[in-house]
Parts: sequence; structure tokens; C-alpha cells
Amino acid sequence: MSLATARRIPPGLGQESIWDYPRPPPHTRRAKRLLETSHPSACYLALEDIRLKEFFKPTSSGRTSY
Repeated sequence: MSLATARRIPPGLGQESIWDYPRPPPHTRRAKRLLETSHPSACYLALEDIRLKEFFKPTSSGRTSY
């Protein structure tokens, strides 16, 4: 089954769907994709292909009020 023909199956009560996890659009030919049964796929990118300037420093401390 290709992604073009794959359809999302709504998760049952108390379940998650791997379709709810976004996939990064890597612009590299060196990316590796790990597939495991019943787990979302994971993408691994070469460190040299990550544009760190695309990331920014958060304006808050990241702490919650709780």
C-alpha cells in the first residue's frame, strides 16, 4: 500500500494514531527513516544538513505557573 492509497483509521478510545505525528520535510539525501511495528516512524538527519539558523531562542523560560 502506498501513501497515496493509505487511509487514516480513526483511533479507538484511549488510543493514538501515528497519523497524528507530523513528518519533517528533510532536504537531504542522507536522511534515514526508521520503521518499527506499531510505532511512528522516526527520521534521522545528518547534523551537517540541519540549518541551525532556522531555529530561534524562545522568548520565555519555558516554565509553567504550576
